[in-house]
Amino acid sequence: MRALTARLIALKNDPAPSRLGFRLKRLWRSARFRRAATVHAPLAALAAALAWSAAQPDFRAAGLAAFDAAREAVTARPEFAIRRIEVRGAGPEVTAAVEAALAPWRGASSLAADAEAVRSAVSALGAVASASVRLSAPETMIVTVEERAPALVWRRGGALSLIDATGAEIGPLAARAARADLPLVAGEGADAAAEEALAIFAAAAGLAPRLRGLVRVGERRWDAILHEGPVIMLPSEGAADAMGYAAALDAGERLTRRAVTHVDLRIAGRPTLRLTPEAAEARNETKKPRTPGKDA
Repeated sequence: MRALTARLIALKNDPAPSRLGFRLKRLWRSARFRRAATVHAPLAALAAALAWSAAQPDFRAAGLAAFDAAREAVTARPEFAIRRIEVRGAGPEVTAAVEAALAPWRGASSLAADAEAVRSAVSALGAVASASVRLSAPETMIVTVEERAPALVWRRGGALSLIDATGAEIGPLAARAARADLPLVAGEGADAAAEEALAIFAAAAGLAPRLRGLVRVGERRWDAILHEGPVIMLPSEGAADAMGYAAALDAGERLTRRAVTHVDLRIAGRPTLRLTPEAAEARNETKKPRTPGKDA
């Protein structure tokens, strides 16, 4: 018994490591094993715990609620509020309209502001061709706009409005005299043919000072209205060329100074004139057959 006890005490005090301890020490010397034990294994355990928590409806709802509350607490802080809206690239009237359209964003959090929603609100204004939005500082929103350039005055019924070269409506016009520098178009569908209208005005040449405006007929062709002159009926195709032809005829033959009410150019190469009632009556008189001796 004493011998067994002595042997156990000797084994306990033996400084040599056990076989298991020796193998563990050898494994620990491996960098790959240390990385797996200190990095990969804890991450795997954390991912498993998160996956298990996400699978539990109560834990997931509580986590989302906590995240939303934290986000709202941050975005609602006063230092992130939009206190100033700066509009660039626009005149006073458009600037005022943009500022009015962006009134709901004044005082809102810059962290929660949707740039696309802001851009859509500004681009919805007729006078704005395009817009860009950026935050210069947490409290300043800078909106850069490109204004539409008025090219025509459009009359529909008794209402006047400005449109650009593409036909986009810019806004209402109080009186024709306010933009007497712009040519006038009238009728439904005139906006859709704005580019053609501008080409017709450019081709009018010597008739331009007397050209009061263009009237859209049936949303497919134009009538040119002259001051103290006939109506020039333009074709549905090649209207600008027809207007140039009419200007050339007037320069050579003073066509629009004659006693005619309409010049019909709808058939290419075959202009047709509609005489005034007085001129038509005089023409009919000249065509009446004469009686020999009576009319001599």
